[in-house]
Amino acid sequence: MDNLLGIDYGNKNIGLALAPKSLMALGFQVLPNDKNFFEKLEVIIKEHAISKIIIGFPLNMDGTESTQTTTTENFCAQLKAKFSQVSIIRYDERLSTVEAKKNLTGKKNYDAEAARIILQGYLDASKYQTNKNK
Repeated sequence: MDNLLGIDYGNKNIGLALAPKSLMALGFQVLPNDKNFFEKLEVIIKEHAISKIIIGFPLNMDGTESTQTTTTENFCAQLKAKFSQVSIIRYDERLSTVEAKKNLTGKKNYDAEAARIILQGYLDASKYQTNKNK
């Protein structure tokens, strides 16, 4: 089983979640989106033996792309270039931030929770697909 990292990409902060052995997503931490981000991410990838990164892919409610979609695509390209040994998977993140804010009422730092929701959604969808194909 793989160790997965979920990412909720934001212009200011980037939320991270972990799913050791692909079992269950856990909110991990929030890193500032700054020039040191990729160095910090490299340490996390090595320490946790990450084999897949699941990144929230922002789409409008009608499924169309937005300006944030393009920004996230550029971020995905950077991830692929810097971490070629890790699979980068885009996962629809619609309403993840809304759910994260709802789950953490009154708390400001919801980026790691949004990453957890994205990663858990991916895990649940993967399990569904596996069971459906049996």
